[in-house]
Amino acid sequence: MKPQKRSRLLLFVAMGGALIGGYSALWWSLADALRTRVQDWGAAEAANGKYWSCSDTTLHGFPFSLRADCGDPQLRHVTPSGDTTLAAKRLAARASLLDPFAIMADVTGPARLISQDGALEVEWVGLEVALRWLPGQLEGVSLMATGLNVRENSGSFSAAAGVNVSTMEARLTRAATAGTWRAEARLFPSRVPLLDQALGDVDPVEGHVVSDLNEIRTEQPTLGAILDAWRAAGGTATLESVVFAKGALRSEGKGAISLDNERRLTGTINGRVAGLEPLLRRSGFKSGSPAGDAILKAMVAREPPNGVPVTVHFRDGRVYLGPLRTNLELRPVY
Repeated sequence: MKPQKRSRLLLFVAMGGALIGGYSALWWSLADALRTRVQDWGAAEAANGKYWSCSDTTLHGFPFSLRADCGDPQLRHVTPSGDTTLAAKRLAARASLLDPFAIMADVTGPARLISQDGALEVEWVGLEVALRWLPGQLEGVSLMATGLNVRENSGSFSAAAGVNVSTMEARLTRAATAGTWRAEARLFPSRVPLLDQALGDVDPVEGHVVSDLNEIRTEQPTLGAILDAWRAAGGTATLESVVFAKGALRSEGKGAISLDNERRLTGTINGRVAGLEPLLRRSGFKSGSPAGDAILKAMVAREPPNGVPVTVHFRDGRVYLGPLRTNLELRPVY
């Protein structure tokens, strides 16, 4: 090989080695910065009574991503009224250096969340969360939960009552108008024992909701604080589409809802319902007059294939179909 060609080859090799070395140093610098940020965040959380722990932690993903793994993650939130605990098998978070503002996290189950008084238990098999940030603000979040099981062990509910979800997807995206977010949620066929009791069947439940939410302030420290601020500001969820199905009962509609001072749903949904008779038979309506009962029976008897028009009101902790009050009670959302 001629001396000139050998020199060029050595120069290319040296430049390639310098680039690889420089990039490696940059990656490790970013990894160290991430580790420091996580430690600082953990210290700030502990100062607020939230203690996070892992049995082991690793940072990897070189060369094109940053990945953080946490074995046996646990959160203990200490408050004067009691402790809330969350434990899972593994937490894995990752971000691509080509798109650093998109963060993906997998929370591998079995996972369990127990509320302060032990009244609420949430378990799941898998939870995938995706976050998108722009400098200084959250732009969107989506999640998919599988094998989700929610139980409430207080009041009139038993440990067997709750929700058994096969798969649930949800997406929340910031809109152009300040404080407004676009929300979409889909529930795949799942068991809801409370609805089984109310409707007298064991058919699975599925549904889909698309909504615009105003007056959302994400700077609040917790979800409860966000909802409190939303309620205090007169926030409203404008429901563009609500679809619900359970056995023969199927409905779709649109409307607007919010939260009352007791944190219960309040508002109105207008739509159509098919298969209404079983619900009417079990829900204990009070029409106020024999004539109202006769009109209701006639309406159901002549139900068209696409269902009958129905207006659903959430008011004063009760569910109403038009002027008829059902025996379905509304509990605080949080």
